[in-house]
Amino acid sequence: MTREEYTQFLLSRDMPSDATGQYKSTCEKLNKLYDLLAHHPAMAENIQQKYSTPAISKNKVYFM
Repeated sequence: MTREEYTQFLLSRDMPSDATGQYKSTCEKLNKLYDLLAHHPAMAENIQQKYSTPAISKNKVYFM
């Protein structure tokens, strides 16, 4: 599984049907942040690697 596939898997998880408004709002904001981090230009070389492989590009943007 690539980092891209793993990120999409995590971001596509369904929200619990009984979640409160505050929980939903927080999850939506965090999902946006995770997506921005994963697709930051500094991560371009790393996004298609297998998730368990050390990053090709070592930079100041770290996403796990």
